[in-house]
Amino acid sequence: MQMTLGKQIRMLRTEKGLTQAELGEILGKGGSTVRMWELDKSSPDRKALYKICEVFSVTPDYFYYNAAPPEDMDGGLKRTFDIKNKVFDLIGKWTPYQAQKRLPLLELCQDLSEEELAEVINYIKFVQSKRQGGKGEG
Repeated sequence: MQMTLGKQIRMLRTEKGLTQAELGEILGKGGSTVRMWELDKSSPDRKALYKICEVFSVTPDYFYYNAAPPEDMDGGLKRTFDIKNKVFDLIGKWTPYQAQKRLPLLELCQDLSEEELAEVINYIKFVQSKRQGGKGEG
């Protein structure tokens, strides 16, 4: 289950044994500001987010690929968020060996047109159907 940005900040803060006031002091913010972030009433600005990343040794992607989108988010931004989360979930399940074998395919697909991507997807589905069809025979 994915967490909101605020819940992730709280989880990292508590894991590190910091109070809201202590984290706020490190970031040059008040404890009440950290509390508002953790309650998802507001979000850190970019500068604060980068400092949070430094404190907890994570990248901004940690928050955005592992976070649930805000409930009021809709439209294209929500679809983009959902797609990034699906990609992260999929890649996160790969072993290093699997990633090494699959990343060249992703790199090759970067410059393909929509039509070419559709052909690649159809071919992959064809290969999968052959494999699935072969399992039942014998």
